[in-house]
Amino acid sequence: MTQFKRVIAALLLRKYSKKRIQKAKLKIGFLLNYEHFEFTVGLDFNHLFKFIGDVTRKLETLTPNNNAVLILRRKVGWTNLHLLTSNLRVATKNRRITNLLMSPDGLSLREFGDICDVVLYFQGTSAVPELMSLGVPVVKIDDSEIPILLDEPYIVMPEEIVPTMNIENLISRLHREAQWLGELSRVQREWTLTQMTPGVN
Repeated sequence: MTQFKRVIAALLLRKYSKKRIQKAKLKIGFLLNYEHFEFTVGLDFNHLFKFIGDVTRKLETLTPNNNAVLILRRKVGWTNLHLLTSNLRVATKNRRITNLLMSPDGLSLREFGDICDVVLYFQGTSAVPELMSLGVPVVKIDDSEIPILLDEPYIVMPEEIVPTMNIENLISRLHREAQWLGELSRVQREWTLTQMTPGVN
């Protein structure tokens, strides 16, 4: 593919992503925050990408009219996109995926948080408290199929502040408690403020 065609393809993808995000009633972010370990043996990336495909498929089943979208935030140039797409094809049985999007290249963490109603992660990263400080509610995803991490977590968040649940329980709670995300956002933001070192006058 020529450079010109790559630019056109990227512009079309960005336009499609923007329309799909605007159309979705529920926008769930997913931090691919384990990528800085992609060249180590700390994680099986086939397992991770299959898990993301499984979450995508479950989300399609759990939300009527396909009105939810999962938005992956990745580091540009760090993600093995060929491996990701091949695993997604298997997990979704080669069907066209309409509820999974990649965040546009160059999107800041603040901009990513602005387009998400809630953000999921599976391994602690500095992006988690940063998003919380911006008022973006964050949930740690857990599941029997989640990848096994062979390294110690980078950051561990207290569970009374960051709840841990699978995608089924998350969607169920959102249906039951309309105000839950707003309250979670408030609690998490206030907690991050208590953890910050006071400025020196």
